Amino acid sequence: MTSLRSRRSATRQGASGPTTINSTSWLNAAGVFVKEKKLTADGIELTFATNYLAYFLLTHELLPLLESSAPARVVNLASK
Repeated sequence: MTSLRSRRSATRQGASGPTTINSTSWLNAAGVFVKEKKLTADGIELTFATNYLAYFLLTHELLPLLESSAPARVVNLASK
């Protein structure tokens, strides 16, 4: 889901489902590394869009669900 539009669409479809998350933690752990410059459909550099913007957008879109599941935490995992 490197396109921000596809990520928004997926979270909105999920929003019609459960009203809470049955967990105390949300883990963001996807990542890519591309040597040559590639752009997403949104015109954003692929590595930046996937490793940074996608985490932020997904967490932002799911924030109401996370808040209703309190106490909840978000964990962003990164590697070298």
